[in-house]
Amino acid sequence: MLRNETDAADAQAIWTAVQQPGACLVAIKQVDQQAILSLDRIRTQLLKFRIMQSNGLRCLLYEFGILLPEGYAQLSKAVPEAFVDAEHRVPSLLLDSLRDQWVRVIQLDDEIRKIELRLKQCLHESADCQKIAETPEMVC
Repeated sequence: MLRNETDAADAQAIWTAVQQPGACLVAIKQVDQQAILSLDRIRTQLLKFRIMQSNGLRCLLYEFGILLPEGYAQLSKAVPEAFVDAEHRVPSLLLDSLRDQWVRVIQLDDEIRKIELRLKQCLHESADCQKIAETPEMVC
């Protein structure tokens, strides 16, 4: 059954939800709080991009018999030697693009690190952030 959604129907649904016992309401965020949340979302997105790029590189090199470990730390250590090996196994047409892909992974890691530094700085400067960091995560 299809139902047309309208502003009036949405307003009624919101009013009904608020009337429910045990409804968890979300406080309006201050500008600084929203900025911190946004930085965390950007960081999460960059982490996903880095994983995708790393896995893509790992899979492409695997096609040529070059095995790379999982996990960014182990991968970072293994890549230089893998590219030395790749010079003998991978056509030069592809090799440059694979190197470019690794450069993108490194750039993503640098961006992630910069955001983490900003978030750590905020943690040290804000008493509210310190309180939140000490509080166990609650599920509503």
